Amino acid sequence: YRMFGKDFDRRWGVDTFGKIDLEDLAIESENHRFGVYYEPSPILTFNRMLGCLPDDLEPFTFVDFGCGKGRALLAARHWRFKRIIGVEFSTELCEVALANAERLGAQEIEIVAGDAAKFTIPDGPCVLYFYNPFDAPVLDLVISNIVRSYRANPRKMYVVYLNAIESSRLFDDVDFLTLRRRGKILFDPGAERRRPYAIWES
Repeated sequence: YRMFGKDFDRRWGVDTFGKIDLEDLAIESENHRFGVYYEPSPILTFNRMLGCLPDDLEPFTFVDFGCGKGRALLAARHWRFKRIIGVEFSTELCEVALANAERLGAQEIEIVAGDAAKFTIPDGPCVLYFYNPFDAPVLDLVISNIVRSYRANPRKMYVVYLNAIESSRLFDDVDFLTLRRRGKILFDPGAERRRPYAIWES
């Protein structure tokens, strides 16, 4: 796992590997207690999940909630999104994500330093990505923002949730979202263990 997990960083000369507990980071958000440790998205799993979406994603904005060091943002470049946005409440991780994007000349990547619960969903079609970044109290607030944005401007949205623990099922109750797929990636040498995922679409 460690060998394959580090392969992405070696290939691209970036720093995304490793597990970091939030207690080791300086975070000022009142939602700190609902956050989950940093761990990068396994690339094979990430690509297989996005491969479940339509081929033409160029009009879409990709948003990673709790982007950490930005591995998913860097991987999302392959899908040629119109915009790629990472939302992260740790200033330290934001700085690493920015440095990684700059190292690859990835000018299309934007890093928003702040609480995901206060993030304004972009206009236009979106792919909203979650790698179990926070617990249900914050996810509920994020979903409220998604619902508010969609009601004001109905459009195509995809929600991709990896490590879809019980709190992710909050999306099942959103009336304009339909479950597209739910399951597990059977084999990913870059993943510590198999994790469930779910994809919804508007």
